[in-house]
Amino acid sequence: MSTSPHSAAPRFVGRCPELLDALRVARRFARTDAPIVITGPTGTGKELVARHVHAHSRRRRGPFVVVDCPNLPANLVEDELFGHARGAFTGAGAARGGLIEEASGGTLFLDEVGELPLEMQAKLLRFLQEGTVKRIGATERVRVDVRVVVASWRDLGEMVRDGRFREDLYHRLAWGLVELPPLRDRGHDIVLLAKDFLSTSDKLAGCRTGLKRDAVPVLLAHDWPGNVRELQRVMFRAAMLGTGRRVSGADIVRVLERDRPLAPPSIAGGALEERLIRHLEAGEVGARDLAHTLGVSRSHLQRALSTVLADGTVEKLHRGSATRYRLAGTKDSAHCPRWDLALALVANEGRVTRGRLAEALGVSERTASRVLRAMVDDGLLESDGRSGRHAGYLAITSEDEAKDGESPEVQA
Repeated sequence: MSTSPHSAAPRFVGRCPELLDALRVARRFARTDAPIVITGPTGTGKELVARHVHAHSRRRRGPFVVVDCPNLPANLVEDELFGHARGAFTGAGAARGGLIEEASGGTLFLDEVGELPLEMQAKLLRFLQEGTVKRIGATERVRVDVRVVVASWRDLGEMVRDGRFREDLYHRLAWGLVELPPLRDRGHDIVLLAKDFLSTSDKLAGCRTGLKRDAVPVLLAHDWPGNVRELQRVMFRAAMLGTGRRVSGADIVRVLERDRPLAPPSIAGGALEERLIRHLEAGEVGARDLAHTLGVSRSHLQRALSTVLADGTVEKLHRGSATRYRLAGTKDSAHCPRWDLALALVANEGRVTRGRLAEALGVSERTASRVLRAMVDDGLLESDGRSGRHAGYLAITSEDEAKDGESPEVQA
């Protein structure tokens, strides 16, 4: 847990469209007091984005309180968050406010919120609904003015389906959704970040800060399972242990070779293929989500996918600009939640535009447009004939449904 005074917005390095898209969404929601959920693999900078939100909000002069949920002692979670009254338990000599009260006037950042016990999730929900906290042993509730931002590397929607996260709490938190891409999907940003780490690190004072050209293909070929955090550490070690004037590809390879014990164990005997198939039983998934959920690198996943695609167990689908996978023979009825929401908007409002869907999903219009294009490609929606910003989409009605909906002729 830590508290920070107001400060300038964190500096982000990179030009990856997915990252820039996530930052635009974060700044848009920063202007409100709505809760925000930030998702992404470990080491992608979720706390930096939370600080970015705080720095662009009206609360930027207030405190920024970080709560590391996995490290909260199980028997002290409630005391740390809500505080206690005097004499509430043995050793409670004086009343003390919790971290929620400490964040009053600012932002409370709950890192890895999915690790909170279900009992504490219920109390957190009440705080979010009422804006008040009740200290342990107290009789009265204290009103607190705080904005809540949470992060999780786990899929909270999947945790809800498994009963490990309260559905009502999820809906109360996920007003704004910010998705961070893994480093391996950010392309040349990897090189830009590597150069930035070499040139700005105070710990590298007096060491080499340049990057040789042969280092670029090495950086781009690695999967970076530890994401930005791993890249920063590798560049520091390569700069410290190398011998040339600049960091070379060989320097980086030597560091990665020494880190080999940290890499995921090799998958033998078709175990990964079996786990892959079991996961796809729940519906179609993209490669990025598959790799993250299964805890393997993209290269390991691609080898497993090539096996199950070759034997016909799994099939590949092209959803607009995205590629997804599902079990062969699966019907198209199991769509992703974004598709379900888009169809619900069409049913309730007659049509859906990218702006309306972006507002409902809490994403950028660019992301909403990709969702709608994928649904058009899959035959679920069609254009309403308008163009530009006012372009909308309608549900495609099958011939059988159209016949059922026709009014019967009136006989004279």
